[in-house]
Amino acid sequence: MTERPSDSPVRRAGPIDVELWPSTLAARVVEAGPPPRIHGYDVEGDLARHYSFAEITLTALTGVAPERGHGRAFEIALAFLAPVPVSEAPGHAAGLARLIGADASGVISGAAMGLAERARELVSEHTELVAWLDAGTGSAPPSTQTDDSNEANAVARLRAALAETGASFPLLNSRPKLLAALIGVLHGVGLTDAPRIEAALALAGLPATLAEAFAVKPFAFFSYPMDLPAFRYIEGADG
Repeated sequence: MTERPSDSPVRRAGPIDVELWPSTLAARVVEAGPPPRIHGYDVEGDLARHYSFAEITLTALTGVAPERGHGRAFEIALAFLAPVPVSEAPGHAAGLARLIGADASGVISGAAMGLAERARELVSEHTELVAWLDAGTGSAPPSTQTDDSNEANAVARLRAALAETGASFPLLNSRPKLLAALIGVLHGVGLTDAPRIEAALALAGLPATLAEAFAVKPFAFFSYPMDLPAFRYIEGADG
């Protein structure tokens, strides 16, 4: 006699079933406290009292509280990286989210995602530079150099601002493009891999991008440039 198969599928053991897995999440950066700690540093009793927010951010990203010169250099780099124009994707996307009535969490998440993608692209374009910074020898890649006077003036202002820190950033001794110079500063203060450089670029642009988005009035569609250029639709055409 043949038994009728069960209606329930037979559960077969897989890797997740047979392996031993941790029963709790591991804290790698933040200890909840009390008092809370970041990489072992007391946030309320030490970091909040003796370090700027930029220095605390750098501590979180590197695992070590920075010396004053590097902390201030990081703060200056963040300031130079802060203005992200609305013509770029992150500000445009966040502004559109606000325009169509998204709540604050939607606008913030849209801005953050846009800035993260922008940062990934920017760092990818500077792979050769990061490799040179890692090696610490030879001349800076030609792709990082510029003869543009506006770029040169901006780098001169960066160099002047960094002079107060006492920190040294070799790339600034050449004629780098501004973004290359700023990536050189981020690398020099301890952000030596692409993910952490991307994190700094995204974080730097977040306040201004959100401010730009929250300045948009929800549902004010007549304030948005809806008049698109003329086009002709062709059935089945590629592109």
